[in-house]
Amino acid sequence: MKNTEDERIETSLDMDWVASLEMKVSDTKFRDRNREPTIYRVPDMLKSVDPQAYEPLLVSLGPYHRDKPHLQAMNRLKWKYLKFVLEQNPGMVMKDYVGLVKGLETQARVAYSEEVKMSSNSFVEMMLLDGCFLMLTIMGWTHRMEISEESTWWTHFNALQDIFMLENQLPFFLLETLYQYAFPHGDRFRSLTVELIRMRISSDLKPPSNKKTFHHIIHFCLSCIDPTTNPEKDYLGPGIPWIPSATIFNEAGIHFGRKKRYKSFLDITFHNGKLEIPQLRIEDGINSLLRNLIAYEQCSMNSKFRVTSYMVLMDSLINTAADVELLQQHEIIIGDLGDNQEIATLFNKLGTNVSYTSYNFYLADVVNAMRKHHDTRCNKWRARLNRDYFSNPWAVISLFGALALFVLTVIQTTYAVLSYDRSSN
Repeated sequence: MKNTEDERIETSLDMDWVASLEMKVSDTKFRDRNREPTIYRVPDMLKSVDPQAYEPLLVSLGPYHRDKPHLQAMNRLKWKYLKFVLEQNPGMVMKDYVGLVKGLETQARVAYSEEVKMSSNSFVEMMLLDGCFLMLTIMGWTHRMEISEESTWWTHFNALQDIFMLENQLPFFLLETLYQYAFPHGDRFRSLTVELIRMRISSDLKPPSNKKTFHHIIHFCLSCIDPTTNPEKDYLGPGIPWIPSATIFNEAGIHFGRKKRYKSFLDITFHNGKLEIPQLRIEDGINSLLRNLIAYEQCSMNSKFRVTSYMVLMDSLINTAADVELLQQHEIIIGDLGDNQEIATLFNKLGTNVSYTSYNFYLADVVNAMRKHHDTRCNKWRARLNRDYFSNPWAVISLFGALALFVLTVIQTTYAVLSYDRSSN
């Protein structure tokens, strides 16, 4: 008789092996650090959809991309920016700035989600150079400063896109501290950053509370563009329902309009059958900007998912080139990125491999009101009447002609019946 599989398994335990398992469990910590990281690597599942959207084009800020060959050319300019900073405050010399950054080193290191394998001196040098570069680049936009012949408009324009990449962030407390000592009599660094975000996103932003702390520029940006005032209501139900496309909504009587006064492009409202959406300019860099804002929301433990929610709605509204054309007619989408199908594809791909739930869906009230309007039968009839008979002057003329003919027919028939009754009597 052949032995069964169970009979061939060794029944005695290797206690040395068990002890090694216990040792591994003992050495495993629930938390590897005292605080959560805030500057993350973009997850591979997001990066695989569009790798270039997360790759710096011109300059490396922080440790993640510092060794990339195509970013080395900007290192020379970083030293010139540092020299400029050293000339601003006579009371601060190189030793003072190095000591300042050295005191923040531990806090800065743990901000990154990956262990930064650099010596202390190399890390402090990198933070000082990159911090000065970022400060002066922002001032180049807000104050039109030109520090050297290499500090051109082209440099500022291309560096701007890199500043809003998740893997290219610097700790905000480091930037605020450096700026405070370099420009003690200047505007607050937060005020400059608000101006930069206004230029980048073209919205009527209001600075967030000075009492709040921020992790980096992306985190600061998300706070600036958040249009909500009551986050407790951000719940749509057990799940996000099917949201029809713009053309389908339009056929159901929902009108679209460009919102004239708004806090940011996220400030979408629905009232009296009209969906008002702030204008979004589709241009170079908008894909990268949206993707990196979404990537941070996907990684952060305390995310409000504002840009992710915006993406869910816009991805639902835009399925085809016809949907893009409808939004363009109302000046909700403008720009020259490509044809309408390319723009539709851009929005449709933003949600690939992105996770979201009905919680923290700040557009819950908007979607619920739109669905209710869409599902009301009388609104569909009214919309069909407007589309089929009032969409152009000839249709209106035909409709009134048919009505007039119908009325004349009724009058003629009534007159004939009355004449017949009179003759019979």
